[in-house]
Amino acid sequence: MKKKVCFLVSTIFNLGGVQRCLTIIANALIDKGYEVSIVCTDNNYKIDYNLYGLNKKTKIKFIPVSIWEKLLFCWTFILKKILEKFLFLNKFISLTNFVYCKKRFIQNKKIINYLNQNNIDVCVGIGPEYTLFLGIYKDKLNCKIIGWQHSSFEAYFEKYFKSLTYWFKNNISVLDNYIVLNDYDKKRIKEAFNYEADCIYNPKSFYSNEKSKLNNKIFITVGRFSKVKGYERLIDSFNIFNQKNKDWKLIIIGEGELKDVLQEKINNNNLNDKILLIDRTNKVKDYYLNSSIYVLSSFHEGLPMVLIEACECGLPIISYDLPVCVEQFSDCSLIIEDGDINGFADAMDKLANDKKLLKDLANKAIINSKKYDIKNIIKKWEKIL
Repeated sequence: MKKKVCFLVSTIFNLGGVQRCLTIIANALIDKGYEVSIVCTDNNYKIDYNLYGLNKKTKIKFIPVSIWEKLLFCWTFILKKILEKFLFLNKFISLTNFVYCKKRFIQNKKIINYLNQNNIDVCVGIGPEYTLFLGIYKDKLNCKIIGWQHSSFEAYFEKYFKSLTYWFKNNISVLDNYIVLNDYDKKRIKEAFNYEADCIYNPKSFYSNEKSKLNNKIFITVGRFSKVKGYERLIDSFNIFNQKNKDWKLIIIGEGELKDVLQEKINNNNLNDKILLIDRTNKVKDYYLNSSIYVLSSFHEGLPMVLIEACECGLPIISYDLPVCVEQFSDCSLIIEDGDINGFADAMDKLANDKKLLKDLANKAIINSKKYDIKNIIKKWEKIL
């Protein structure tokens, strides 16, 4: 009998690369005979198996933070800010544990009981805080524990979760496995924590026999309207590009808190008819196929599902020099020094006006997409489960 595998995540039912990737992995494991459950700590989203096609055999369990925990420990928000500012305080591991995890004592007990009572064999914590939870409570759990890093090393340990770096350095060894998305992050984990992580790529989210014909003058990008995606600097680059290329458009598909900010920037640059903000759609593949170039302006990425999808549809890529882009997409991309807005605009101009280069990178994108086949990816998962 195959193992029972549980994924611990905030939610599986909203827009995002984590949700798409987790859905594909969960479905593949179920097809292999595993029992899969997903514990969601955010109950603000309704169960929607159709969002990304999650197999209905997947068991969903909501275990949110109780209102009492929220009220009783609301002040720890300030303490977390202090820990982020004064990193030396994180050497007091018990303080870090409390602020990031142990304060949710009711929720934690319910998660532990769920995992043990349902005889879960392997639990995968997605993201640093859920990895932290599994590490802290390893002795209370009867299952194998795995951490799954879904963004870059820089994003985790040099920007958003710097205050957890000390914990990882001293406690990552309690994990049975730690998964990263590219070899660069595997190397960084080894250097920083002396831990041998497992590198497993994200799988492609769909297959497409049809490829872009590259005859529509459209750039496309997909992702949440948030700071990390760098859409404001993308608009700046497109604005420069547009001075000499009036017949191209830019489509940005997503949703999020910066939508009004981005629309205002578009309005202020008189680009209303050139840059279109499109709401979340289940027809994203059609948009890829009707575009000619994918642009990635993010500040940080682990392994963007959107780049894998772009390659599957035969789109060449322009991106900043994120480690994962250099490592895995350089053959099919024009890669620009991070923050060089003018250089990004020049790359857009170059690729838009060189049909031979456009076609060459598109063919290489199609070849590149093959390494993200779920049949190959799931073998690596089975090896560590």
